[in-house]
Amino acid sequence: MRVPGIICSTRALLPGPDGDRSLEQVANVAALPGIVEASYAMPDMHGGYGFPTGGVAATDPARGGVITGAIPKAATLSGLRCGRDETGRWSCAVTIDV
Repeated sequence: MRVPGIICSTRALLPGPDGDRSLEQVANVAALPGIVEASYAMPDMHGGYGFPTGGVAATDPARGGVITGAIPKAATLSGLRCGRDETGRWSCAVTIDV
Protein backbone atom coordinates (compact mmCIF):
# COMPACT_ATOMS: atom_id res chain seq x y z
CA MET A 1 0.00 0.00 0.00
CA ARG A 2 1.16 3.53 -0.78
CA VAL A 3 -1.01 5.11 1.95
CA PRO A 4 -2.97 3.74 4.93
CA GLY A 5 -6.44 2.29 4.65
CA ILE A 6 -8.69 3.95 7.25
CA ILE A 7 -12.02 2.37 8.09
CA CYS A 8 -14.48 4.53 10.04
CA SER A 9 -16.37 1.78 11.85
CA THR A 10 -16.74 -0.30 14.95
CA ARG A 11 -15.66 -3.92 15.09
CA ALA A 12 -19.33 -4.97 15.24
CA LEU A 13 -20.06 -3.24 11.91
CA LEU A 14 -17.09 -4.69 10.02
CA PRO A 15 -18.01 -7.21 7.34
CA GLY A 16 -17.75 -10.86 8.26
CA PRO A 17 -15.83 -13.55 6.40
CA ASP A 18 -18.81 -14.33 4.16
CA GLY A 19 -17.12 -13.41 0.91
CA ASP A 20 -17.44 -9.62 1.22
CA ARG A 21 -14.23 -8.24 -0.29
CA SER A 22 -14.54 -4.66 1.00
CA LEU A 23 -11.55 -4.86 3.39
CA GLU A 24 -9.35 -6.18 0.58
CA GLN A 25 -10.72 -3.46 -1.71
CA VAL A 26 -9.80 -0.71 0.79
CA ALA A 27 -6.21 -2.04 0.68
CA ASN A 28 -6.25 -2.24 -3.13
CA VAL A 29 -7.40 1.39 -3.42
CA ALA A 30 -4.61 2.39 -1.02
CA ALA A 31 -2.15 0.97 -3.56
CA LEU A 32 -3.41 3.01 -6.54
CA PRO A 33 -0.92 5.33 -8.28
CA GLY A 34 -1.18 8.95 -7.16
CA ILE A 35 -3.44 8.27 -4.18
CA VAL A 36 -3.33 11.10 -1.65
CA GLU A 37 -3.45 10.78 2.16
CA ALA A 38 -5.43 7.54 2.62
CA SER A 39 -8.05 5.13 1.33
CA TYR A 40 -11.12 5.69 3.49
CA ALA A 41 -14.19 3.53 4.05
CA MET A 42 -17.43 4.47 5.77
CA PRO A 43 -19.18 2.31 8.43
CA ASP A 44 -21.65 0.79 5.95
CA MET A 45 -18.99 -0.25 3.43
CA HIS A 46 -19.47 -3.39 1.43
CA GLY A 47 -17.87 -4.98 -1.58
CA GLY A 48 -18.15 -3.09 -4.83
CA TYR A 49 -16.79 -3.61 -8.33
CA GLY A 50 -13.12 -3.17 -7.48
CA PHE A 51 -13.70 -0.09 -5.31
CA PRO A 52 -15.61 -0.65 -2.06
CA THR A 53 -19.09 0.84 -1.88
CA GLY A 54 -18.72 3.43 0.87
CA GLY A 55 -15.08 4.03 -0.07
CA VAL A 56 -13.50 7.46 -0.54
CA ALA A 57 -10.16 8.33 -2.11
CA ALA A 58 -8.46 11.29 -3.76
CA THR A 59 -5.72 11.11 -6.36
CA ASP A 60 -3.23 13.65 -7.65
CA PRO A 61 -2.60 13.63 -11.43
CA ALA A 62 0.83 15.18 -10.82
CA ARG A 63 1.76 11.99 -8.93
CA GLY A 64 0.34 9.60 -11.50
CA GLY A 65 -3.23 9.59 -10.24
CA VAL A 66 -6.26 9.47 -12.45
CA ILE A 67 -7.85 12.72 -13.57
CA THR A 68 -11.50 13.71 -13.36
CA GLY A 69 -13.53 11.68 -15.81
CA ALA A 70 -11.06 8.80 -15.83
CA ILE A 71 -12.36 7.19 -12.65
CA PRO A 72 -14.19 4.00 -13.58
CA LYS A 73 -17.89 3.66 -12.91
CA ALA A 74 -16.89 1.03 -10.35
CA ALA A 75 -15.78 3.90 -8.10
CA THR A 76 -18.86 6.07 -8.58
CA LEU A 77 -22.62 5.92 -8.19
CA SER A 78 -22.46 2.89 -5.90
CA GLY A 79 -24.53 2.64 -2.76
CA LEU A 80 -26.47 5.85 -3.25
CA ARG A 81 -29.46 4.31 -5.01
CA CYS A 82 -28.37 6.04 -8.19
CA GLY A 83 -29.62 5.05 -11.58
CA ARG A 84 -31.92 6.01 -14.37
CA ASP A 85 -35.58 6.56 -13.58
CA GLU A 86 -38.47 5.47 -15.81
CA THR A 87 -37.91 8.49 -18.09
CA GLY A 88 -34.21 7.73 -18.58
CA ARG A 89 -32.98 10.62 -16.43
CA TRP A 90 -30.33 10.05 -13.75
CA SER A 91 -31.77 10.04 -10.26
CA CYS A 92 -30.07 9.69 -6.87
CA ALA A 93 -31.64 9.25 -3.46
CA VAL A 94 -29.57 9.74 -0.32
CA THR A 95 -31.02 9.43 3.17
CA ILE A 96 -29.34 11.30 6.03
CA ASP A 97 -30.48 10.73 9.61
CA VAL A 98 -29.96 13.72 11.91
